[in-house]
Amino acid sequence: RYPRLAGVIVFSCAAMYLLMVLGLAPHAEAAPLVGNANWFLDALSFPPNFVQMFGYALWGVYTQFQWHPADSYNPFLWPMSVELLGSALIFGYMLIYGRLRYKVRTTIVVMLLSALINVYVPLFFLGMLIGIARHKGVFERWLSSTSWQIGSMGLFLAFAVYDSIRGEQTGEGIKGLIAALLVACVC
Repeated sequence: RYPRLAGVIVFSCAAMYLLMVLGLAPHAEAAPLVGNANWFLDALSFPPNFVQMFGYALWGVYTQFQWHPADSYNPFLWPMSVELLGSALIFGYMLIYGRLRYKVRTTIVVMLLSALINVYVPLFFLGMLIGIARHKGVFERWLSSTSWQIGSMGLFLAFAVYDSIRGEQTGEGIKGLIAALLVACVC
């Protein structure tokens, strides 16, 4: 992932560096638009430094497991460290996967243990489990099952009711459910 992402990340950070040097960084104006003024106002609150920007783009963005407003030239890149770590763990795990006797059980245990590293890392192993399930035809069996169809409609309604009760306009629960259902349909 690093070689594929490094060029794009350097370009985006260099573009932001240039905007900062020219006094055109739009983060203060964007703050009210996204409804989180504190987050956007904290961003880019440091003087631009070319060497610091280059170091951040080539190394820092991959080693900081949370957003650091003191040196982040692109706050939207905060998950890159998780992406790199998760991918490395999956590639490493795949080296031993073929020799495992209990592949699914071991993957579940590794997924649970990976939560000790970072809360997002287990999602890489969850993706692997979804791939295993797809390969074994689990989703095809579920989609033809009446109980699964009724259960998924019940989940959809539960998330919709939950979102309406919370009183927020974000609808995050229903968005997540719809995304999961779309993944299941594509599989």
